[in-house]
Amino acid sequence: MLSRAGFTLVELMVSVGILAILSAGVLALIGQGPRQYSRDVRRQTDLEQIRSAIELYRSDNTSYPPCSPAATGCQINTTNVPALTSSYILAIPTDPYGTAGRMYMYRPFDSASGTCSGTTADPCVTYSLCAALERTTTAVVGSPACAAAGCGATCSYRVVNP
Repeated sequence: MLSRAGFTLVELMVSVGILAILSAGVLALIGQGPRQYSRDVRRQTDLEQIRSAIELYRSDNTSYPPCSPAATGCQINTTNVPALTSSYILAIPTDPYGTAGRMYMYRPFDSASGTCSGTTADPCVTYSLCAALERTTTAVVGSPACAAAGCGATCSYRVVNP
C-alpha cells in the first residue's frame, strides 16, 4: 500500500471555512472604530485649520470675522462667513461624514458675550468653533458656547481663540 502525505480536499476546505469564520468575528469586533477615529482626527485638524484662518483674519482686521446669522452662529462656509476668502484659507473644509446634519459651526461674540457685527463699533473679540465627534458624545459646556443647531447629534468638540 502506498501512503499519501498531505491534506485531502475536504480537510483543506474545512480549514479555510474555520479561518473565514474567525476572521469575520475579528472584523465584527473591530467594526467602525478605526474609521470613526480617523474621521474624528480629521474634524479636529479641520477646526485647527479654520482657527488659523480666523486668527490670520484677526491679525489683519483687529476683529474676528462676523457670521450670518449672527444670533445663533453659522455653518462655516464662504456664504455665511464671506470674510474667510482665499487670502486666509484656500478651501473651507467640510465634515468628512458627508451628511447635511453634520457641519462645522462658528459663533463669534462681542465683549459682552453677545452677537457682533465685526465693525469698529461692535468688534468680535472671541469665538467658538464646534464639531460633533463620533466617538465622543458628551456635549462641550462652558463659555464661549457652541452653536448647537446644525453641529450634529451633539457638539462634542470645541476650539476657541487662544
